Amino acid sequence: MLLQRKRSYDRSVRFQETSLARSARNSKNSAATAKVRASETAEQRAIRNSQNAAATAKARASETAEQRVLHNSQDAAATATANARASETTEQRAVRNSQNAAATITTRSAETPL
Repeated sequence: MLLQRKRSYDRSVRFQETSLARSARNSKNSAATAKVRASETAEQRAIRNSQNAAATAKARASETAEQRVLHNSQDAAATATANARASETTEQRAVRNSQNAAATITTRSAETPL
C-alpha cells in the first residue's frame, strides 16, 4: 500500500513538473506571439487572417459528412463554454476550479500504478 502511494505521489509530482513546464512554454509563446502581432501592420494582419481563413476553408472542404457533424458539434460546445465562462462571476469560477481539482485528485488517486 505504501509503495502504491509513493508511485501515485511520484506520478503526481511528475505531472506537476510537466504541467509547469508546459505552462511556462505557453506563456513564453503567448508573449512572443503578442509582441509580433502588436508590431504588425493592418495589411499584415489582413494577410494573416486571409491565409488562416483559406487554410480553414481548405480543411473543411475535405471533411466528410460525419467529420463535419462532429466539427460543428465541437464548435457549438466550445462557443457555449466560452459564453458560460464569460458570464460567470469570480466566485463561480473559484467553485468550478475547486470542483475540477477535487475530481482530478479523486481520479488520480483511483488510478492503478503503471
